Amino acid sequence: MRKTFFINRLVAKLRGENNKIEANKIEYPSEYYQETRDIKENLLMYEEAIKKIKTRYAPYSLEQAFREKFGEELSDVDFVYQDRITAYCERNRVTEEQLLEFERQIMPQRKRVCQKINEEIELAKYHVMLRDGQTVSEEMVSLEKRYGNPDKAEKLKKELRKVKGNEEKFQNKESARVIVLRATMSTIKSNINPYGKEPEAKYKDDWVRKIDYVRDELAKKGLDTQSYGQNEEINRAWGEICLVAKNERSARLYSVDGFIERSRQEDSKKEVAGKKITRQVWLERCIKDREL
Repeated sequence: MRKTFFINRLVAKLRGENNKIEANKIEYPSEYYQETRDIKENLLMYEEAIKKIKTRYAPYSLEQAFREKFGEELSDVDFVYQDRITAYCERNRVTEEQLLEFERQIMPQRKRVCQKINEEIELAKYHVMLRDGQTVSEEMVSLEKRYGNPDKAEKLKKELRKVKGNEEKFQNKESARVIVLRATMSTIKSNINPYGKEPEAKYKDDWVRKIDYVRDELAKKGLDTQSYGQNEEINRAWGEICLVAKNERSARLYSVDGFIERSRQEDSKKEVAGKKITRQVWLERCIKDREL
């Protein structure tokens, strides 16, 4: 009876999420909608937006659901490690089958929440591009009306009418800036993980350092990232720092400690290979849900 009551309460909470969240939309300052040629400033606003999105949906996270049910949070990543699951079950006097059953019960609602998070992130991406001088799209107007500022959505709708039929005129030719912005937005999202538990420091990338490197490299030649027509130089500097960052990341993850950790993971996978529940299935399912 107690279990049924809890599940019904949780499901009702998640299903009623529309009304509650719509009444508490994220509010951004006026400068959030203003154009800026400063790549770093633009991306810092995006980072702040992702943090706000994460905070807004935190009550509906997988971790929170397990905390309310069993008294301790459990993330999707934890299911990769058999020793973590075993320890969790022992501490909370629960079986692995009960964990799986509970996850199945809340997954439909969690998919809806992840979909909303994805849509809010998409809107934040549009805001970045708009601040950088990109054109408005129909999807942006729709998302702005649903998750953002209704008055701003009407203004964007008027701008969209100007663009229609004149796409070539309004098309942004600065491909290098677009590449930097999109790649960095992906990094920021991974660093924060708006869906749940934030990753460990060793898995994060220092995106600010990359942007500063591009700025400094252009400055050496008397150029400015805020100026137009710097495609070639931005591409060159960005490629250099990305290669450096990639090598440093590999060194972090494939150090002696990293080797030991990976060996432990492999041992853990072998241990559960014959069991009905496998960690990989859990992880793949959660990743798929995020990409809906």
